[in-house]
Amino acid sequence: MLKLKTISIKTQLYMFLFSFLAFISFQERSLNSISKGIIAVAVAVLLDSSIIYIREKRLRITESSIITGLIIGFVLSTDMIWWVFVLSSFIAIMSKHIIRYKNKHIFNPAAAGIFSTILITNGYTQWKGAYDLAIIIPFGLYFAFKIKKLLLVFIYFIISLLFYSVETNFDQASAIDLILYANYFFMLIMLTEPKTTPYKKKLTVIVSAVIAISSFLLYLMNFPYDAILPALLIGNLVFWILNHLKK
Repeated sequence: MLKLKTISIKTQLYMFLFSFLAFISFQERSLNSISKGIIAVAVAVLLDSSIIYIREKRLRITESSIITGLIIGFVLSTDMIWWVFVLSSFIAIMSKHIIRYKNKHIFNPAAAGIFSTILITNGYTQWKGAYDLAIIIPFGLYFAFKIKKLLLVFIYFIISLLFYSVETNFDQASAIDLILYANYFFMLIMLTEPKTTPYKKKLTVIVSAVIAISSFLLYLMNFPYDAILPALLIGNLVFWILNHLKK
C-alpha cells in the first residue's frame, strides 16, 4: 500500500478536495457540484498545461492547476451556468502566468479567478463545505500544518474574531456564532496558498492582519460582493510589496 508520506502534500490536498466535493454531491443527491468542479479542473489543467507546453516544449500537468480548479468548484455557486466555471478557471490560470514577478505569481489564482468572474457576471459564492466542521477543520489543520501556515490561519482567525466581536458589542451568543460559522474553508484551504502568502513570522503577522482588517472594513462598507476574496488579493499584494521592498 502506498504510504501517505510518499505522496506530495499538493497531491494529498487535491485528493481530499475531490473526495470532499464528491461527498457533498452525494449529500445533495445531485451531480451538479462535482460536475461543475470537474469542468473547472479540466479548463484549469488544459490551459495551464498548454501554456507550459508553449514555454517549455514539454507536456506537464501541475498539481496546483488541479487544486485551483477544485477550489473554484467549491467556492462558486453551482446555481450558476457551466460557462461561469470555465471563465473563472481561465482567468485564474491566466493571472498566474501573466501577473508575475521573478517567475512567481503575485495573486492567489483561485481568488483572482473567482472574484473577477463575480464582478464580470454579477455572480455569487457558495463556499461548499465551509461549515462541515467535522471534515474541514481536522483536514484543513493538517494541510495548514504541513505547509507551515498555521500561524497565518491563527492570526487571521483571532483578529477577525476580535473585530467582529467589537461590532456585535462582545455579545457572548454572537461570539459563539462567529466561531461556529467562520469560513473555515477560506481560512484553512484558500488563505494558505504557499506562494502568495509569507512564511516568516513578521510578514505573516502583517499580511494576515491586513487580510482580516480589509475583510472587516469591506463588510462595514456594505461591499456588494464576497469581501474575503478582495481582502485576500489585497493581502497578496501587500506581501509582494513588502517582500520586494525588503529585497
